[in-house]
Amino acid sequence: MSLADLVGSWTGNGIYYEALSKAKMKCRLAATGDAARVKLTGRCGSSLGARDLSLEFVRQDDGSILLLSADTLPSVETGIERVDGEISNNQLNLSGTSPGEYLKLQFALNADGSLHFATERKWRTGKSRSVVTLRPR
Repeated sequence: MSLADLVGSWTGNGIYYEALSKAKMKCRLAATGDAARVKLTGRCGSSLGARDLSLEFVRQDDGSILLLSADTLPSVETGIERVDGEISNNQLNLSGTSPGEYLKLQFALNADGSLHFATERKWRTGKSRSVVTLRPR
């Protein structure tokens, strides 16, 4: 897997968990770029709410991947300042932490061409996770 494998238009369904609640979720995402840099935008939503996504992945000189996103920069909601990771075994795994908080993202390319997208997040006021299977549209 490389960053270029994320490029395209994707749609899919999954499950969103927040606190003790669970809901079906739908996502529509589009990614542009190449093996060095990819910008992913779109929206995921469930009966618990919806969220716009705007993520930018950049390959570093050492081969690691850095996530650039307003969602991961310091703010009132989170103290996480850096989210990064690597591509290994057909998966892109990224994580970031600060005291009492973490964010994990995973993208995995499946043999059938679908894309597994999972998130897990703990912040000062709660915890959530999601799992979605995306297909090219």
